[in-house]
Amino acid sequence: MVVRAASATGDFVLRLAFFALAPWVFLFFSLLVPVGAILINLALTMLVFFIAEAYRGHIRRGSIAYKLMRRQLALADFYRRRPPRPFIYYLLYPLLAPYWLLTRDGRSEFRLFRRFLIANAALLAIFRVVEYQRWWQPDISLGPFLRASALILLFQSAFVTAFIVPVMVTVVDSKLHKKRRRLSVYATVFALSGAFCILAYALQPSGVMTPAPVCARMRERSVAQPERAEEVQRHAAEAALAVLPEGKRTKKKTGEEISGPPLDRARAELGAFYRGQEVDCFRVFAMADGEAEVIVLRGDSKKRKTSPIWMALKAERQATRVLDDAADLPGGEGVLDDLTKR
Repeated sequence: MVVRAASATGDFVLRLAFFALAPWVFLFFSLLVPVGAILINLALTMLVFFIAEAYRGHIRRGSIAYKLMRRQLALADFYRRRPPRPFIYYLLYPLLAPYWLLTRDGRSEFRLFRRFLIANAALLAIFRVVEYQRWWQPDISLGPFLRASALILLFQSAFVTAFIVPVMVTVVDSKLHKKRRRLSVYATVFALSGAFCILAYALQPSGVMTPAPVCARMRERSVAQPERAEEVQRHAAEAALAVLPEGKRTKKKTGEEISGPPLDRARAELGAFYRGQEVDCFRVFAMADGEAEVIVLRGDSKKRKTSPIWMALKAERQATRVLDDAADLPGGEGVLDDLTKR
């Protein structure tokens, strides 16, 4: 009896932690892959699931609604016959795939989730096609997009599975055992944590929360259209230089980072070639070089062992010239990495 009570308490605490941490995990995940498709996907899936649960008693067998929602309705019937496993099992559901594919009960349970997961995978693939039409073509060829999409779809599918399955099981389990109050607690904790998460996101400086795939796409565009990219970067650096005195300077390991009007002007110019959040991958820096000042526009692809995209202007008394070679920068080529260090 004591062991059962301790197990139930531990399960409740684990579910509570899941709903409290889920928004923050989602925020971190948003830095790794695009999350717009995931948000829409999760919203649609949860909407269908909750409608099925709320109107279970009013859906007649054989009706169109029953045919559309029979998988959702079958979940409760399955768990009436076989109580759900400990919550940790569903929390690690994607990692435990070999187990539930090899056991009879595991396969039976998976079949109940399968339609959700297949529909989610299809929606994610559709969103990737839309993204290619909107953000990639015609500047970037299909090859880089397909390579990026394979990894992104894998991560997105795993994340959706790791979120949807625990939520579904929690809802059904709470209703079967008449623990609606606990369900309200989970929803409240999730909503409060999500509100703080949104606030933390809103307070971050522009560009800090740009997803890595967006910056990788920025690099692909720069490499695919080098002449156009260089022209736009030069215009952006000149625009930043024109209002440099209005900028806010933050000391770095080497030089200073410039924010405010110079950065805004630079990103506005970059928008003539780069798309969407790609402009947020660029930052503006300034370094002293004798009596002159060097302005560096640096685009970070957020990939290790990958050189940054950059453009530098040296502002002297009577003229401004482009520095084409990184060796001409104050401190040499290594300064491009030192600029972002505190």
